[in-house]
Amino acid sequence: MLATRVRGPRQAAAALCAAAWLAGCYSYSVPGEVGPELGRTFAFEPTDQGRAALAAGIGSGTDRIEGVLVGLTDTTYSVRVARVVDIRGKVVRWSGEVVALGRDHISTVRERRRSAARTGIAIGAVTVGVVAFVATASLAVTGNETDQPPPENPPPVVASRLFPLTLHRSR
Repeated sequence: MLATRVRGPRQAAAALCAAAWLAGCYSYSVPGEVGPELGRTFAFEPTDQGRAALAAGIGSGTDRIEGVLVGLTDTTYSVRVARVVDIRGKVVRWSGEVVALGRDHISTVRERRRSAARTGIAIGAVTVGVVAFVATASLAVTGNETDQPPPENPPPVVASRLFPLTLHRSR
């Protein structure tokens, strides 16, 4: 019985840690000296002229285009778009349509990478939360057990006049 009770919270903690690891915490950094590699996820920030040029195909006021780089030439980036963020911070999810972005319309290219430090902190926080929950839940279940049966006729519960929401048992 005890093994069953402990295994459930352990599985829950493991599942939460796995979810935190898979979701992960990402950071964006400038690609290495070689340049952007195909198949990796990037964020493209357009110039002012790029915003105007992309307005018809992507939407006006585009601040950032995120997606997987699927093609690269001297003049364009071909991107399988996952989401677009406008200048107000509104996120529009895309379903992987491929869009050609002119290199002269892009001011900054940043690669999305998993941040080991941020992910570790997130997993640590989730683990501490789960451990605290399990510890308090097990205290609530097992912390006040006695071998004595409850009384057959417990005294009635009455409300206090000073604190009407607080209930006291009369003696």
